[in-house]
Amino acid sequence: MAEPAKDRLRSTPVPNDDSRREFLRGSSLLLAGAVPAVLGASPTPAAVGATARSSSCLLPQRTLRVGLIGCGRRGVQLCTQLFKAAPHARLRAVADVFEDRLQQSLRGMKSRFSEQFAIQPQHRYVGLDAFQQLLSSDVDLVVLATAPGFRPQHMMAAVDAGKHVVAARAIATDVAGVEQFLSASRLAHQKQLAVSVALDQRHDPRIAATVAQLHAGAIGTISTISTHCTAPALPSRSSTPSNHNSNTHLEDQLRNWMHFDWTGGGGMLETFVDRMDLCNWILDGNPLEAECVGEIAPTQSLHQVDRPVAITYRYAGGVQVDACWKPAGIKPNHPVQQRSSTTPYPVAVYGSRGWCDVLAGKIYDQHHQLIWETRPALRETASNGNQGLVGSQAGTAGAPAGQLASPWTWLHGAPLPQDGEHAAFGTMAAILGRTAAISSQVQTWPSAPA
Repeated sequence: MAEPAKDRLRSTPVPNDDSRREFLRGSSLLLAGAVPAVLGASPTPAAVGATARSSSCLLPQRTLRVGLIGCGRRGVQLCTQLFKAAPHARLRAVADVFEDRLQQSLRGMKSRFSEQFAIQPQHRYVGLDAFQQLLSSDVDLVVLATAPGFRPQHMMAAVDAGKHVVAARAIATDVAGVEQFLSASRLAHQKQLAVSVALDQRHDPRIAATVAQLHAGAIGTISTISTHCTAPALPSRSSTPSNHNSNTHLEDQLRNWMHFDWTGGGGMLETFVDRMDLCNWILDGNPLEAECVGEIAPTQSLHQVDRPVAITYRYAGGVQVDACWKPAGIKPNHPVQQRSSTTPYPVAVYGSRGWCDVLAGKIYDQHHQLIWETRPALRETASNGNQGLVGSQAGTAGAPAGQLASPWTWLHGAPLPQDGEHAAFGTMAAILGRTAAISSQVQTWPSAPA
């Protein structure tokens, strides 16, 4: 029987409210000298992609033993996608801090994937050290789906244990976490281990085809990207089950991690990671600096921001990304959003010979005449479930032959994905914008690509 929650949670010290706030602000503000050297030495997104595509390492074609760390909604979603894509996968072990959540997720997955459900009672691990116990088992691949604040630690431990990784985003909540995740990703590449991150837009076949067209010069020289996104509504905070005999502050934060900065990083971080990864991909580089309009009060929780935040990112060559994030429930005519977003399209790219509605997969000339769009088959593929899958990029019309592969094909003999650096750079760009909002100062990416 699992030990009482109160005793389990006592094993890991957590800072008090004031020090926790300083922990998040101190580790995320990109002031001089605050960013690890490993980030300054980062290659461009194109270089990372070339490395991932040239990998010849393949996953053994036999029963794939899967372990799940973090039994919440995201973990179940990723396992569901994986099991649908890989009938030879078997769920062999699960780990979560809380036994009730572990049991709840097991009931749901067992009812849907009974043939792929192969968990013995001794492989159900509960507690703060449950992830270590799972990584000591004989699983081949682990799904990392705990609160993002723990992702770097779990990522490094998984790579050290020689496991392939499928990770939910965001991959960290601060700069120190990004550094650790990035180091683990590079170690995984050396050890020929897969690192697949849920970067929805990078794995959408329509977007992959569209970005290939932009790289081929379909709209000429890119000058501006305009993008906006809305954070999902926060779920209601859950209470501690009465049978746990525990009502600790730490347990409340772990159960409701999306409501706390140190565990979740703020709604802005979560939604911006995917979007900034897309912008980095389109522009083949990382932002040089970020400046904010509509700052966040330094004492305000990042999960309680009640106004849109407009951020201008500047890239090499004078290219500018105007990005606006707004919390759920904010009216679209808010003055900050009106100043920051000049287009109704979620991601619009403007060039010297036209413009592109990226998410729709359509390109227009300077007279707003449609000149290219993704194949209907690709749009149907994305609408039927490819969008949001983790893994290598999807095979698409308009993309160079052999450059892109279908989602999850690495589970069936295709080269292993290496998404770690994409996710790390997207997260760093999101942190850059979040920090500009908190500090009300221009924030510079150190050693950004020339």
